[in-house]
Amino acid sequence: MKVGKDMVVTVDYELRLDEGELIESTWDSKRPFIFCFGRSNVLPAIEEALKGKEEGDEVELELPPDKAYGPVMEEAIYDVPRSQFPPDSNLEVGSTMMMETPQGEQYPFRVADVTEDQVKVDFNHPLAGRTLYFKLSVRGVREASPDEILEMAASKRQEQ
Repeated sequence: MKVGKDMVVTVDYELRLDEGELIESTWDSKRPFIFCFGRSNVLPAIEEALKGKEEGDEVELELPPDKAYGPVMEEAIYDVPRSQFPPDSNLEVGSTMMMETPQGEQYPFRVADVTEDQVKVDFNHPLAGRTLYFKLSVRGVREASPDEILEMAASKRQEQ
């Protein structure tokens, strides 16, 4: 079977940065990544690279920021008064925290800097502005069941 719309695809992958730094890999974990093709579960450039592939096929790709998580947007970085955080907050540079809006929506952010009075928070994706290097190996391809398609459609609606 070939990778295409509404197919459940099982892949092993490795993600590295420009310097060769390994960010993530499923090869050693024995836990491959499983997703339904065409349902916005992976970066569009990865779907495009996997389209039409079959079990056993391997793909290597380089994704510049515009094909991955976009550029670093300065407007997504804010200085927030330290007093806005609970006194027991773990405000370490590099740590990830969650912000909740009055409507109950949650957004992750990274602590970029901490001073006595201010906390610089960054809402950019941690890999924004980076070129990503993927090595992918297709382990399996099968048709999604009607229940799986309905379940994915329902979870997509909840995300919106």
